[in-house]
Amino acid sequence: FLTYPFQVIDGIVTEFGGDDLRKALEAQRADTQGVRCPVGNAVITPSYGLSEMYGVIVHAVPPFYRPLEVDAWVEQTIATYHAAFDAAFNTGLAALAVPLLGAGARGVDLPKTQAMRVAAQAAVSWRGIEDSAPTGSPQPMRMTLRFGVQDSSTAYAFADAIEEVMGTASRFEEAPPPPSGSERWALRN
Repeated sequence: FLTYPFQVIDGIVTEFGGDDLRKALEAQRADTQGVRCPVGNAVITPSYGLSEMYGVIVHAVPPFYRPLEVDAWVEQTIATYHAAFDAAFNTGLAALAVPLLGAGARGVDLPKTQAMRVAAQAAVSWRGIEDSAPTGSPQPMRMTLRFGVQDSSTAYAFADAIEEVMGTASRFEEAPPPPSGSERWALRN
């Protein structure tokens, strides 16, 4: 199986970010093995060629999907989402656009439903909102997560995955639809 740069988010971001983005990524500190951002972690760079749409880019490194090691993959992928959410939140972002991590070149054998379920688990289980509120703040700080998918049937399936993961969690409540009809939930204080 072969993917081309324009078929995965990483390739598209790299193409539009150009040399400036490449240099910013190469400037990240590397560990003793030359790895600048290990699996399960995230780093932030300026957005360069994508600056009309985004101020910064959160680069997150999910694990490769291995059908015989699904539990480890799920755990590492959720940790990757949480690292990305934490990096964005700690930078003060109010919203984060998120692809289905690991569902491109790193998820060649990955069933799309599994990628959606793990993304839903990561979003629902992330506690940065509660844990990072400034002391004495009247309300916890919030960050909107906007997951990008390629078509409406995937969007509805992803919404169903979120509802399934949420179950009866009292932390969420159904939100009235906004004018665009694009968001379905709101966090309850």
